[in-house]
Amino acid sequence: MVGDLKRVSEFVNADVILGMDLLRTAQSIRIDYRNRLVTIRTPADGSTNSFNGNTVSVLTTLQGQPARLIVDTGVQSLILYKDRLRRHLPQLKLGYPVSQAYAGRLCESAFLTGIRLGAGELQSSVLLLPRAPAPFPAEIDGYIGTNLLHAQVIELNFASETLHWQ
Repeated sequence: MVGDLKRVSEFVNADVILGMDLLRTAQSIRIDYRNRLVTIRTPADGSTNSFNGNTVSVLTTLQGQPARLIVDTGVQSLILYKDRLRRHLPQLKLGYPVSQAYAGRLCESAFLTGIRLGAGELQSSVLLLPRAPAPFPAEIDGYIGTNLLHAQVIELNFASETLHWQ
């Protein structure tokens, strides 16, 4: 489908929205921000893949505590579920809690230090949602946005469930 995104979406700065019907066929997606190029690799036989819902999750540490987060190119920083924090990350220290509206719901945002992904340590704002949706996998604590990595190129490999960035 081709059309003016400003008329059909809240993503006013988006050039394109890729749907799950296309992403479901992907083995990997490579986004080169420098050259504004998206490469989608599909199986040679044209089949759809059998991977876990076309997600890549990463095991990271938040202030020394392990957290499993889904990588999402549409998320600005971090989204964490408070019910999962109580269960999986009870020692997590958040700074500057502020209430705000997000997607029509009242929720909190805070500041988080001690985010370790790869070799470096990051800090970021985090959106805190009250609870994970019912069908959400029990081991997932939230989402991490790729722009938190400040990468010029990222690759989400669904076949090997890995994230690479430069």
